[in-house]
Order: sequence, then structure tokens, then C-alpha cells
Amino acid sequence: MARNLVAILAADIVGYSTLMGEDEENTLISLRAFKKRNFNPIVLDHQGSIVKSMGDGWLVSFNNAKDAVHCAINIQKELEADTTIYLRIGIHIGDIVHDDDEIYGDGINVAARLESLAEPGQVLISDSVHHSLDQKLSQLFGQSSTHQLKNIARPVQVFRWASTSAVKSSQDPTASDTQGMITPDKPSIAILPFVNRSSDEDQEYFSDGLTEDIIITLSSLSWLAVTARNSSFSYKDQSVDVKKIGRELDVRYLVEGSARKAGHRIRVTAQLVDTSTGDHIWAERYDRDLSDIFDLQDELTEAITARLTTEINSSERLSARKRPYNNLDAWELYQRGMWYFYKFWDEHAATKALQLLQRSADRNPDFPYAYAALAEAGFYDVLFNRTEDAEATLASSLKHALKAVDLDPNDGHINFVLGIINMILGSEDEAQSALERAIELSPNSADAQHGLGWSRLYAGNAESALAPLQKAIELSPKDPRIFGYYLQLFLAHFLLGHHETALKHIKTAILHGQEDPWGQLYLAMVCHELGQIQESKAALVKAKTRLPVLSINWIKQMLGGMNHSYSTRLLGQCRRMGLPE
Repeated sequence: MARNLVAILAADIVGYSTLMGEDEENTLISLRAFKKRNFNPIVLDHQGSIVKSMGDGWLVSFNNAKDAVHCAINIQKELEADTTIYLRIGIHIGDIVHDDDEIYGDGINVAARLESLAEPGQVLISDSVHHSLDQKLSQLFGQSSTHQLKNIARPVQVFRWASTSAVKSSQDPTASDTQGMITPDKPSIAILPFVNRSSDEDQEYFSDGLTEDIIITLSSLSWLAVTARNSSFSYKDQSVDVKKIGRELDVRYLVEGSARKAGHRIRVTAQLVDTSTGDHIWAERYDRDLSDIFDLQDELTEAITARLTTEINSSERLSARKRPYNNLDAWELYQRGMWYFYKFWDEHAATKALQLLQRSADRNPDFPYAYAALAEAGFYDVLFNRTEDAEATLASSLKHALKAVDLDPNDGHINFVLGIINMILGSEDEAQSALERAIELSPNSADAQHGLGWSRLYAGNAESALAPLQKAIELSPKDPRIFGYYLQLFLAHFLLGHHETALKHIKTAILHGQEDPWGQLYLAMVCHELGQIQESKAALVKAKTRLPVLSINWIKQMLGGMNHSYSTRLLGQCRRMGLPE
């Protein structure tokens, strides 16, 4: 692969999709004329080389920054009299790598980010370009500001030049969404209009309504940047080129889907795509009876959004694992830390997770998810006896959880973490308040449903815990915490005397968490209750091997604020199995 240090110019036509939707023929005629008479000759005059053309945008390389900047300004000046085409341009100096027919490199990434930040008619240059210019040329650029560009490690100082006819960003139909995407520590997604594949045109409202509901639901998640409805719907009834749309909207993920009605049945498909590669990350088909159309729309929105959040986080963890360690921003450090965190029973991985999560918090002290994860990591250290001072560790976890809630009180997951820590500490009122807040904020969150069920169980109402615990499993069947969902579902059925059902659930929990000592302990309890003494003894040996600290007093401490009647029954069962005090 050939690597070169060059000045990269990234140019993009403003509102291209809208222009094509309004008048495709005349837009194409204007674009061809602009390329032939203006863009290509000006690039050639300044010794530039077009390395990539994307229909509505270009990447151009230059041997020096001066030629790139002169070229950009002349192109914008040529367009001053044009009322149909406006360009955004960004320029940066950096390495590019040629690999077959593709080019890569931070030089391209930064130039593209600057182009996205530019208003129509503007040229934005990075500090490295500005430093390379002579005094006369550099003085043409003003309005210096520093930006933390998405997926770029260091902050970039940005300088602007605007043509005399540059329009305000508020007149640009895509500006608000584009500006929203250029944020650190946040993945981005667009939900394309679901396609109505029924012969019944009246079903169009169902497809559109489902799309809008998914956009609204995902927009409530503070960690996810969601493209606004108007921009997403500008692609309605168009053929989908995921890479092109991803670049136009500056999003990493796209959701596309369809709905088909046949009689009293409806089939909805949904898929999540990585726009950088075009790869499908997840796809699902939902077949439902078409009874109450609005209830069905709510049900499908709930199911799809719950799966999307799980799959996006999984994809982000994998992506963070592939990036160079020194290049990670706070969000990527958090996701990398969570990759280690989800190796729940590996002590070395737990230590690595804490280091990465702490670094994420240090990198961005205002990033609430890092503190919530630190709180949860401490909680698991106590559960698996990886700390010499459980009381101090839980106190630290509570401090981190309170910090996270202070930074973002309107996040369901963060309130869930605060709730479970208070629950273990025996602070029943605080736990109940936080977990109720979590379900209020994120009713479609598996965590929130799990927390609701867990709190009801701890409060002594196992019967009412069943529905939310089962719903958590349905919402996120591939959740990394799924073994925990089944553990709590086991406890609810066990305490209700549903021993055969409880046995089924604990075996499922162990399938998802084979190294979990609590699963083996609970298996020993239910097998003993069912008279399967040999199976109970074998499970208890595994539990004690993995967690040698197991004793009546230690388990009592871990049950925390659980209802006295329930904890007494569970401890009594442990005594009957022979656990020491």
C-alpha cells in the first residue's frame, strides 16, 4: 500500500438529495455543467488530482496546502453567481493510504469532518493547513474555533473563509442534522422510512408511523445521535446506497425496513447496517396479527428499538477493540472497557475494564456512562469477591453512580445502576426511587425492566416481578447480562414455589453464564428442594470452587436489602445444603 503526505480537499454539494427529489433532471444537468466548466478545470489549474468522486462530492489531493486553499476559494467564487449549487469544503494535511481502488487515512477523515462543519459557501481549514500558509493567504481565514471532531483523537483548531454569497446554515435543509452529528463520544444513526410493500396504499401511514416512533424512541437515548425525521424522510421512495447516505448524513449506522400486509397478518422486517462497510449487523423479521393497529405499532417499536440498542453497543465494542489504543476517545475507551467488563468472571479482564473506564472518565469528566460503568464494575467486584473491602468498594460505586446521575438524570440505564447499588446497600427507598425513574425514562430498556422486576422481588412481591423480568428477556435476548435476567427470574419462581419452572430458568442462566458461581449455588438450592441430592451436591461443589468465600453470613450480606421473609427462606435452604455459617 502506498502512503503519501498530501493536502486533502473534501467538497460536498449542499442538500443534494433534496435537489434531486425536487427536480432530478435539471439538478443532473447543472451538476454536469458545473463539473465540466468549473470544478474540474480549476482543480487542474491548481495541480490537484481528483482521487475520489462520489456523485455529489469529491476528494482532491494536492502536493501543498497553498494550492489546495487557492483551488477551494476559486471554486467557491465561481459559484457566487449560481443560485442552484452550493458547496461546503474542508481541507486538511495528512497521510493517505492507497489500497487498490480505495483511499484511507486521517487526512481524509479530518477533511471530511471539516467539510461537514462548513456552512454553504464556506471553506474550512485545519490548524495544520493554516500553519502552512503564508501570511497573506492565512489572513483570509477568520473565526478560529476548536472542535473535537468525531473519531479524531486530538482537538482541531478550525479557520473559516466564506464567499460573499454564502447562505446561512439555517437555510440549508441538512445543516441542523449534520451539525448534530459532529459530536464526541457518541455513535450516530439514521432511520430510513420503512417501505410499504403492501398493495394497500392505506398501509403507508403504518410504515411511516413505525419509522417516526423508532426515531422518537431512539432520540431519547443520550448516548446516541439520531438524525431528525425530515432528513431521514428525504430518502423516502429512493433506492438505498447505504455508504452514500451514511456520508451525506454523517452517520455510522442506518436502519432500513419494510412492512407487508396480507389479510389479517403483517410482516415487518428491520435491519441495521454499518455505513462505513455496508455490512449488515443485525436483521429480524416480525410476524404479527393485525388487530389493533396502534397497539401493534407500539409493540413493534418496543421490540425493534430494544434490539437496536443492544446491537449498536455490541458493534461499538468490537469497533473500539480494533482501534489503536492511543487513538481512542472517551466513548471508545468506555466501549473497550465494557468489552472487558462483560467477561464478568475473569479477574484480569475486570481489572483491565476498571483501568479503561477510569481513563474514559479522565478523558471526558462530563461523560456520565463512564461513571455508571465504574459503579457497576465495582458492584460486580463485590458479587464475585474480587475486593478486600466490599463496604469501601460499594461506597465508591455509589459515589460513581451519583456522579453519573448528576451528569445525566434523564438516562434510564444510569438510574438503573444507581438503583441496584442502593438495593444491595439496603437503601430501599433510594433503590425504589431510582429504579422507578429508570422504567419511567426507558420503558423499552431491558435493563430498566430487569431493575423493576428485581426491585419488586427484593421488596417481597415475587409474583409482580415475573412480568418485567420476562419482558427484559424478550426485549434483549442477546444481552450480555442475560444470565442475570434468568437468575432473577429463577429466584422469583423459586420463592413462589414453582420449582420445576425455576429449575428450567436456572439451567438457562447457566448456559449463558457457565462460569457464574451464583448460578451453580441456585441450581444446588432448587435441586435440593426437588430431592435431587446428588445434583445439588455437585452444583454446590462447583459454586464453592469458583467462590470459596461462600457462607451463610457472606450470602446474607450479598442479599442486602432483600425482603426479610425471602432472605430467611433462601438462607434456610443454604443451611439445609450444609453451607457453613
